[in-house]
Amino acid sequence: MSRGLAWKLTAGAGDLYAETNWVSLVFASCSGSGTDGPSLREGLHRDKLHNARSVLADYRRHKENVWLRFSAGKKEQFWYYGELVRVFTQRRPEDPLVTEFARVAKELKDLDQAG
Repeated sequence: MSRGLAWKLTAGAGDLYAETNWVSLVFASCSGSGTDGPSLREGLHRDKLHNARSVLADYRRHKENVWLRFSAGKKEQFWYYGELVRVFTQRRPEDPLVTEFARVAKELKDLDQAG
């Protein structure tokens, strides 16, 4: 990711955050509201995929304790990932980033349910 794109992601998120809560911020940014084009949306999709992969790796290592680092609980986190999958697939169902994000979110939920 270029420095310019990273700056836009940070600056855009900061502007949106001043006006709304974090859940609204994420869904607005992922749906394209408040962004300036496809490259910014792709950067946001990549960021969410990276975050989900990190949580999955941490879950494998720390199990249930991974949820302690979030202000929202496990149930809310799974709702959040599910909603991101829904929004992403509505907008770009054939996008490999979206497919991979959905796979990672499902794997995380499956691991959690398996105990």
